Amino acid sequence: MKKQVSIKDILDFKPCVAYPEKKIKEIFQRENWGEYVTVEELFKLKISSLDFFWLILRPEFISEKGLELISLWCIETIILPMYEEFFPNNKNPREAVETKKLHVKGEITIEQLNSTCYYTWSDAWRSTKPHRASDAAVDADTAATMVVSSGKMDEETIGTKIKQYIQDVINSNENEGEII
Repeated sequence: MKKQVSIKDILDFKPCVAYPEKKIKEIFQRENWGEYVTVEELFKLKISSLDFFWLILRPEFISEKGLELISLWCIETIILPMYEEFFPNNKNPREAVETKKLHVKGEITIEQLNSTCYYTWSDAWRSTKPHRASDAAVDADTAATMVVSSGKMDEETIGTKIKQYIQDVINSNENEGEII
């Protein structure tokens, strides 16, 4: 896993048009980062939660298992409780998340996961499908957006909460520690 990143590395990630090379260079200058910035320093950067999630939630910094843990945490602790407020009798999403947790822990195979989740919730916000690195960023952003839209928390508070969990995953024995 990368422990530091350069301007070229960030440009290789193909950022959106809001972050052209000139803006990324300005950020590096403003923050006095020099040629490289550590992943740890990226957590102090004052950018939107969505931009931060896009930048940090990638396999260059976090293992696939770590990214799956982050997706599951966002779904289980933020999205699922809100869903259950509106649909308290539908236990399928909770079952899908619990089944995915068993798969991430290595207790069931992908075939068992797919078989079980076929009968539960069709998607569980992608938590039951083979994982893509971008899913973690989408799940984190979805969780933050849902909470902010509901009025339960402001963007800074929920962004900080999700960032803390991401930091915990990064710091947990090179993303292979038990976080769930």
